[in-house]
Amino acid sequence: MNVDDFDQADLSKLKHSPGAIVRVKLHNFVTYTDVEFNPGPSLNMVIGPNGTGKSTLVCAICLGLGWGPNHLGRAKEVGAYVKHGCKEATIEIELQRKPKAEMNPVVKRIIYENNSTKFYLNGKPVTQTAISNLMKEFSIQIDNLCQFLPQDRVAEFAALDPVSLLKETQRAAAPPHVREWHKKLIEMGKAQKDLKILFDADNAQLQNLESRQRALQPDVARLRERQGVLREIELHKRAKPYARYRISREVWRTAKSTHRGLAAELEKCKTEQEPALKQMEEKENYKMGISEALKKKKKTVEEKDRYLQEFKRKKLDEPEGKIKDKRAELSAAVKKEKERKARNDEMRLKQSIQKLKEAYQDKPLDVDVQGYNAQLREKNREIAELGRKKDDIRAEVEPRTREIQQKAQLIAQLRTEINQLQSLDGQRENLLKSFSNDTYRAYMWIKENQNKFQKEVYGPPIVNCTVTDPRYADILEGIIGRGNALAITCQTESDYKLLSNTFFGSRNTQGMGLAEVTILSYAGASGATLAEQQSPCSSEELRQRFKMDGWALDFIEGPDAVLNMLCNEARLHTTPVTLRNLNSEENKNMESNFASWVTSRTIFQVRWRREYGPDAKSISTRKIQPGNVFSAHKVDQSEKQRLEKRNEDLLGEIDALKREIEDARTRYEKIKLDLKELEDERTAIHAEKDRKMLAVRQWNALGTKIEQEESRLAQKMKGNFREEAARLEAELTTLSMQRAKAALQFTTLVKNFFKLQDELLQLQIWELEAASDVDYLKARNQQVRDMLKTKSEEMERARIEAGRDHDVCKALIAKEDLSPEDNAYLDSITARNLTLEELDTEIDVIQGRLSLLHEGNPNAIREFEQREKEIEVLQKAIQEKLAKLDEFGKQIHEIREKWEPELDRVVRSISRAFSESFNKIGCAGEVRVHKVEEFDKWEIQILVKFREAESLQILTNQRQSGGERAVSTVFYLMALQSLAQAPFRVVDEINQGMDPRNERLVHHRMVGIACKKHTSQYFLITPKLLSGLTYHPRMKVHTINSGDWVEEGHKMDVAKYIARAKELKARGQLVV
Repeated sequence: MNVDDFDQADLSKLKHSPGAIVRVKLHNFVTYTDVEFNPGPSLNMVIGPNGTGKSTLVCAICLGLGWGPNHLGRAKEVGAYVKHGCKEATIEIELQRKPKAEMNPVVKRIIYENNSTKFYLNGKPVTQTAISNLMKEFSIQIDNLCQFLPQDRVAEFAALDPVSLLKETQRAAAPPHVREWHKKLIEMGKAQKDLKILFDADNAQLQNLESRQRALQPDVARLRERQGVLREIELHKRAKPYARYRISREVWRTAKSTHRGLAAELEKCKTEQEPALKQMEEKENYKMGISEALKKKKKTVEEKDRYLQEFKRKKLDEPEGKIKDKRAELSAAVKKEKERKARNDEMRLKQSIQKLKEAYQDKPLDVDVQGYNAQLREKNREIAELGRKKDDIRAEVEPRTREIQQKAQLIAQLRTEINQLQSLDGQRENLLKSFSNDTYRAYMWIKENQNKFQKEVYGPPIVNCTVTDPRYADILEGIIGRGNALAITCQTESDYKLLSNTFFGSRNTQGMGLAEVTILSYAGASGATLAEQQSPCSSEELRQRFKMDGWALDFIEGPDAVLNMLCNEARLHTTPVTLRNLNSEENKNMESNFASWVTSRTIFQVRWRREYGPDAKSISTRKIQPGNVFSAHKVDQSEKQRLEKRNEDLLGEIDALKREIEDARTRYEKIKLDLKELEDERTAIHAEKDRKMLAVRQWNALGTKIEQEESRLAQKMKGNFREEAARLEAELTTLSMQRAKAALQFTTLVKNFFKLQDELLQLQIWELEAASDVDYLKARNQQVRDMLKTKSEEMERARIEAGRDHDVCKALIAKEDLSPEDNAYLDSITARNLTLEELDTEIDVIQGRLSLLHEGNPNAIREFEQREKEIEVLQKAIQEKLAKLDEFGKQIHEIREKWEPELDRVVRSISRAFSESFNKIGCAGEVRVHKVEEFDKWEIQILVKFREAESLQILTNQRQSGGERAVSTVFYLMALQSLAQAPFRVVDEINQGMDPRNERLVHHRMVGIACKKHTSQYFLITPKLLSGLTYHPRMKVHTINSGDWVEEGHKMDVAKYIARAKELKARGQLVV
């Protein structure tokens, strides 16, 4: 690349193709705090030293466009890409719009430390599905290694088997319908193969069944002959009922004739006995009439008896009681008159009236009611005013009292915080709360609910682990990391589910909503126990041989389960640490024996690059930042002073409030005294008013009282005793007369009742006589009735027997279960009118024939017939499968006729470009399709020749060197460029492992292909760059210059550097 070439590099006139990346902006992402890339529309070379963040751009493109970290081959969790010490990272990527679109789509993704994420499209929140659909519209395939080849997946691409390479090539270079054709051919080929297996199995089974049928044929013939003989015996037995039928028919005819004779005889008996029967019937009717009249008479007698009892109660017994009552009243009046005369009531009434009149002369003064009411209203007003003042003071005191209670609670809380601050556990919990409030809440819940777990659940290492030597605190924090330091450790799957449902919620529960909590479980086979964690060597050997202080695990204490978690997550048991700095020779020794180690302020990590050879590796370093997680826990004096100052302030505020309350209480007591005095005065006014009004009311009542007493005196002096006695004697006489009349009427009713009883007795006698006559007539005609009953029973039996024989004959004639041949044979037997004895003789003869036929296998016929059905079903299934196989063949042929030429065309184009690239470097190369019968085994074969004496050979991991495979991979990817369906391609450090000559040739070829017109955007990531490489005006070079020595906010002026280079070149001081 020449310095003078940069004058021609004007990319402003070039346009990005739809879907190409226009801008990439990152914030707190991996190594970057803030950075913005503006890629060119053609080839973009990203160069810079190792560890500066070149591959971070590749990671940003992958994650920012909606794909997961599994496509990068690095960290498995998206939260790992958040910059150390930050809680979230932002990726913003602007894509070139389609021609008809109004604006470029801008995809934004926010990644949180807890692995959650949010997507935005043009500033609006969207789902990941919406982003995926947008990528499909632009044909962006990050999951296709032919389009997107990050550094950590180069080996994966190189290791792609030829079958997978064909699929990835079609995705990258062929239209979508070509991939669909291939997919259908694979599916239909598998279906055809599976169906062919079933078809062959059915054919084999059919041949087996037919062979077994032929072997069983003789036994079946013999058994069928035996069945024919058995059928003859069965039909002869079935002919027996016909013989019995003829007998039954004769019996039925005889029974029918007998029935007719009995019927005639019965009619004759009825005629002879008709007078006797008629007389008995008349007696029966007479008896029934007498019984009916007797029932009515009994009912009448009962009703009359009830009426007499009621009449006696109302007309005789009740008046008798009233007469006794009147006589008692008359006796009481006489007695009362005698007592009155003895008491002399008139004299006492006169004296009372005289006293009342004397009191009436002393009239009290009038009461000034309005005056009293005015005094009471004034007192009530004054009392109400004092009551309002009391309420005001109470309203003034109550909030101050509540405020004192609140401040007292705050003081108690402050004392607790101060105590916690002074205790180690308290310090750790406060530190946990400052780092993650969600994790602090989760830890406090775990402490309160340990009884709910199967095994003990441990809080984060920040509260459960202690660094034994404070000098190693920063080192251990750097190794463990903030995420692991805040992780909660459980030991069973059930405890993990309980914590997950409690903190995050489930389908049926909402949970506590603690999104920032990390739960790790090492139950069962998910990880080794602490005892099983084996270090590469002992701590003593590590100190003596490698001059290290020990393993990281040696300098931390805590529960075994928590330490086991840290070993699995942070590899504490395999990471050597030391407080000193190592020289280059010591670091090289460590590099050869350990995957990572830590010195005074630096963490070293070895990354193996097997794709570039068995010994290819790179070393990444990371500075250890001052830590605050495992540093020595000391009391934060500033925080303690702040809490104590707040405590003193609150006490002072409480004292001020108490003084205010005391002042209010003094005023309140004075108002209470004034209020008591006013209430006493109001009570006195009320009492005086009531006393005077009572005197007036009593004087007003005297006039009425005098009138009442005078009326009572007048009543006493009247002769009312004689009037009362006369009235009672008159009422007594009236009652006596009414009772006498009722007694006469009752006597008449009793006579009539006795008459009814006589009539009832007569009816009872007549009923007995009629019953006696009926019994006599029945006894006299009993013989006739018995004879009639016997004849009727005989006739019924004959009718039933005749009907039964008739039903048997009908059933035999039906013969519904017989075949036409059996019916004909049975008819021939019955036509001979054989007797039962003759039929038995013929059955014995046929039985003799049966004994000559051996029974054999009784199940042979059933097996033969069953197998015959199976053969029929199988033949039908074979025909159906054959038809389906023909249909599959036609469909496969039809699709293959379209897919294969299209695939050959694509591969030929790739092969031409691939061969051309190899010709440019003096080698040879070819790409072809290896075709076999199964479409899922078709493959891409890459053939290369790097030496003149060689022939073309298939590219494999064993035959070619690492550099040769890298060159082949690059040329294959470049061969896809002209056929690219994707708007951009990314290749990260593909030139690793190449010698300078190959790298220079590959670069020249890549620039020539990637910078052609109408090609897609290309990203080439490389940590090194040779001098004198080809430069093209359409390419853009991105130089990454970052690290601890770069000042914050520094921007590199590329134009200034180029101008300086030209100046030095002109002086002859710069050799390019």
